[in-house]
Amino acid sequence: MNLEKRKQRRNTNQFYKMMTVPTLLNGTETKILNQKDYSLLTAEEMVYLRSVKGCTRLDCFHSEDTGQELNVTLIISNINS
Repeated sequence: MNLEKRKQRRNTNQFYKMMTVPTLLNGTETKILNQKDYSLLTAEEMVYLRSVKGCTRLDCFHSEDTGQELNVTLIISNINS
């Protein structure tokens, strides 16, 4: 991977951690989440991560694989811990 691509991925990961995660988790600290809420959070997170990775839903990647490839911790694991 060349230097520019690594810088771009690092900046994207920083943006994800600083802006995307807090935006998606806004209000979930005090709310009791049910299965539908978990599903919606995961879906919104995957929309963002797929656009960063450059793939579509038709490419059929699992969310865990996408998170590992981009070196990010998925939102559901942040909520559960």
